[in-house]
Amino acid sequence: MRVRQRAAIVFATALAAMSLTAPMANAVPGCGGFRDGGYAYFYHHCGPTHVMIKIDVRFEIDRTKCVRPGDNLLWTKALGPVAEGAWYIGLC
Repeated sequence: MRVRQRAAIVFATALAAMSLTAPMANAVPGCGGFRDGGYAYFYHHCGPTHVMIKIDVRFEIDRTKCVRPGDNLLWTKALGPVAEGAWYIGLC
């Protein structure tokens, strides 16, 4: 019984660690990442399909958006709130 408990704890810890690092891994500029372009926020998707991303918005409820392959304008800074990051959450 003790072996099962230990295995369950190790599995739960590994799962928690992966869930904490996933948004940060996708938040780097380049392929599959969010970037602050100075006047606007962008998300670059390198895959062949449309994907759903979650956008971390300061002082508001986070938003979701379906993006196409390539560079995607999320919104300009003059017309929208401050975005603090974005990451892949699934297919559209």
